[in-house]
Parts: sequence; structure tokens; C-alpha cells
Amino acid sequence: MSRGLKSEYADKLCEVLKLPKEISLALQEFPHKTWDKLVPTDPVIYRLYEIVGVYGDTIKT
Repeated sequence: MSRGLKSEYADKLCEVLKLPKEISLALQEFPHKTWDKLVPTDPVIYRLYEIVGVYGDTIKT
């Protein structure tokens, strides 16, 4: 079972927005929730990363 956009919706969206077929195929893929970097380099993202690292267990409970 794919968690991406259904093909008919992806095709219709690309038709309306005049996007190439490759975009429709990309919209149908499973979205990954990871990034390649171990520690983010953007200052804002790093601060959020740091907050989750410090307070993650507290927020989770």
C-alpha cells in the first residue's frame, strides 16, 4: 500500500498546474521523513533539533 498521492489525483494536479509527468510520479512515491545530514546546518532547524533533543522525552509524556 502506497502512502503517496493516488495516481488519478497526482495526474489531475499536474494537469491543472501544467507540471511535467515526472512530478506526477514523484507525488505518488512514499514520502520519507529523514534527511541526509546528521545535524542540520540551518540555524533555525538546528535550534528545533536541539529543543527536541533536550525536551523530547518531556514533550512525549
